[in-house]
Amino acid sequence: MGFAWFQVPIAGSPILLLTSAFVYVLTTVGIGLLVSSLVRTQLAAMLITLIVTLMPSFLFSGFLFPLFTMLLPCNCIAGFSLPVILWKSPGASY
Repeated sequence: MGFAWFQVPIAGSPILLLTSAFVYVLTTVGIGLLVSSLVRTQLAAMLITLIVTLMPSFLFSGFLFPLFTMLLPCNCIAGFSLPVILWKSPGASY
């Protein structure tokens, strides 16, 4: 939509973009199916999914505390599992 509506070019490989989007969708559907098979109510499923997905995002993103203060294993997890932190600043280093 960004390309067609706003004339924003796609920087990079469109095949890589579609492949990573497909993996993301499969992962999120898998988490949803796993959680919904373990609990009985929709409210419990939403709360567990919120804790499983949102808490690591906040803890490993550098939002609560700086990334350089983390232990090395946590810093590696943050770098590999949350690639969005690489876009935070152009000079981000670990």
